[in-house]
Amino acid sequence: MSGQSRRITTHRFPVAKRGGSESDRLKVAAAFERDIKRRDRLAIRLRDFDTEIISKAVECFKSHAAAALWLTRPQYGLNGCIPVQIKITPRTKEEILSLICRIEHGVF
Repeated sequence: MSGQSRRITTHRFPVAKRGGSESDRLKVAAAFERDIKRRDRLAIRLRDFDTEIISKAVECFKSHAAAALWLTRPQYGLNGCIPVQIKITPRTKEEILSLICRIEHGVF
């Protein structure tokens, strides 16, 4: 591979490892910044999230990292909603716990 420029796909923007246009580098930097800000906002929400839901997710996914990832991504079983962005009421709490239970038992 010597002498060739390897292509790296970062986020949605392909960028040459060496070289690449300035606009491509700016797009990648902006995308990373948006991702970092989004993760920070979701981490704050996760810290204040319902502890019963978090503990059930950790039990189901076997790690805090996997549970945090699941809780901060859109979920098909919740009509595409992100669990940590849902206002927790008794009904929504039950829906989230039910979905986690179904995933745990392979019925989703």
